[in-house]
Amino acid sequence: MVSRESYDEKDLLAAVSRGSDTAFRTLYDVFYARIARYTFNICKSREVTEELVHDIFVKLWSEREKLTAIESIEAYMLYLAKNRAIDHLRKVAREHLLTTAMQNTEQSYNDTEERLNAKQLIGSVNDAISSLSPQKQMVFKLSKLEGWSHDDIAGKMGLSKSTIKNHLSETFRYLRKLSPLGKK
Repeated sequence: MVSRESYDEKDLLAAVSRGSDTAFRTLYDVFYARIARYTFNICKSREVTEELVHDIFVKLWSEREKLTAIESIEAYMLYLAKNRAIDHLRKVAREHLLTTAMQNTEQSYNDTEERLNAKQLIGSVNDAISSLSPQKQMVFKLSKLEGWSHDDIAGKMGLSKSTIKNHLSETFRYLRKLSPLGKK
């Protein structure tokens, strides 16, 4: 590695601007580690750091004719590193927001669809229940909607426990027959 004291920055930049590969390699050797550390402190990823620092040196080489106007190459490279890292973080944040928004939209759509399906199913069940005899409606309501035991329903309605079981069996058979899931 070349020490910073062993070159004159203005001479080095002038040589790079004329297309000197050797001068560019010296520039790279002197500043790579410093720029990489600075970039890593911002983006916290080795892979991203390597990519961004590589892009910085490519930019320096492709715009080498302008290097002689730079007062401090280190300050300029740190400026480039900061901007590249911030641009990268913004891009990652946008992608994350977009992904999250798409997932939320998809989940919201699924939730809405499920609610609509549930409402339709409840409506169909209510329609089917209302077509039952008043006695079967009451047995179903007390057993399945209010959670009463068969014994309690039988006592309240003055019916036998087996009649309650029969009414519920017939009601479920009827509901299965009407249900698209129950048809085979």
